[in-house]
Amino acid sequence: MIAGRKKPFQTHDPVREAVELVNADRIFEAESFLFECSDSPNHPAATRCQLALLALEIENPRLALRLMRTALDTAPLSPEVRFVAGVTDRALGRLSEAREHFSFARPESNPNAAYYLSLVQESLGDPVSARDSIGLALAQNPQDADYLNQSACIAARLGDFDEALSLSGQALRAEPGSAGFAFNHAQNLLLAGRAREAWPLFEARLAFTPEHLHPGNGSAAWEGQPLNGKTLLVWHEQGLGDSIQFSRFLPSVASRAGKVLFRCQPSLAGLFSSSLPGIEILSSAEKSPHTDFHAPLLSLPGLLGANLDAPPPSIFPAHNSAASLQRIGFACAGNPNHPDDAARSLSLELFKPLFGNRFEWLCLQKNLRPSEALPPGIPHPGAAFSDFVETARALASMDLVISADTAIAHLSASLGKPTWVLLPLCPDWRWGRTGNHTPWYPSARLFRQHEPGNWKSVIKKIATQLIDPWN
Repeated sequence: MIAGRKKPFQTHDPVREAVELVNADRIFEAESFLFECSDSPNHPAATRCQLALLALEIENPRLALRLMRTALDTAPLSPEVRFVAGVTDRALGRLSEAREHFSFARPESNPNAAYYLSLVQESLGDPVSARDSIGLALAQNPQDADYLNQSACIAARLGDFDEALSLSGQALRAEPGSAGFAFNHAQNLLLAGRAREAWPLFEARLAFTPEHLHPGNGSAAWEGQPLNGKTLLVWHEQGLGDSIQFSRFLPSVASRAGKVLFRCQPSLAGLFSSSLPGIEILSSAEKSPHTDFHAPLLSLPGLLGANLDAPPPSIFPAHNSAASLQRIGFACAGNPNHPDDAARSLSLELFKPLFGNRFEWLCLQKNLRPSEALPPGIPHPGAAFSDFVETARALASMDLVISADTAIAHLSASLGKPTWVLLPLCPDWRWGRTGNHTPWYPSARLFRQHEPGNWKSVIKKIATQLIDPWN
């Protein structure tokens, strides 16, 4: 109890008092006050909803849930109560519960309930229902930028790429200052092959780049001007696969500068040290030295005016393809923390129908997902990899690599190994909308979903292709 402040049940207007504490950035006191409010039997459901929203504002969803339990007991049929309960459960990751609450919050007459219902349905892997729900929201408010953006995301998930591009453009025009809308529209433009239009908008992604990845060395951002012998620090900003793929732009930059330093993930430092002569490789675990300029790695194509129909070749020397197929390395899942992991990774169980034929299968994935286990007789060399030098060495002994969209796929294809990449219906922009091949990786073959979430048909197609793999 904070001395000198009334108890919640004595407060005439608890919402006002809580708002004042939050606005004054007195977060500890606000939490204490809201906790006391949660124990008071005197607050009606509507008041508890407002207090719960304040708890969510100060990023304490468990406190919000505590406030909402009594509200749900006293007013279980109230659309307002069910909506706030849904927002609370979504913040806690209780998506099935959130879906139920939003469904009872009258989404047909409450566009925000329809919007949040769509978000939850998308997260639960149900884009068809998510499309119906966001349609309800747009029907009630067709100019809302958030609704337009969500509708664009769902259209892309369902493979309606032209519709997604149109809707993301409308969302950006409705709210031109939104970094999120700019980034989403840039990705749709890139997916459509319209790179020159996309690159300026693609810079909006940096608004979401964690601060610890930025160089923090006092240098100026490079904007494409002549370097005239200056030093340039290029820094990684996204995943391992991104660093492998976009490292191909570093030699071009190095030819323009006096010196280029590349700061990358520690597990990639050894690999790049032997593949980028003349460029100093730094681990992101090290402190960045001062340079004249800096640039994030994925900004290089835009700064160089790259045409993605004919990107520069990989920096890694190509390996000779095998005349026959015996050893197959595979990776069915990538980084579980990737925001689109649920769509781009598949379970080992789905992959298992490929095993048990005349080939030797080896798992190159570093970690299996919880509760997964390899069938007897399938080695797991990936578990012992300490860095990507070891990964590359293992890849060199494979005749074929089959992988979801992971760093394994990027490295294997960068090495010129025959690589089969499994892609969801809505792939990352770098793979394009259609086609079995990509200019990024001449040795890669793309196997695409034709229905959202349907990996079984992709696996069936791969099994058929393995009968005559080089055809």
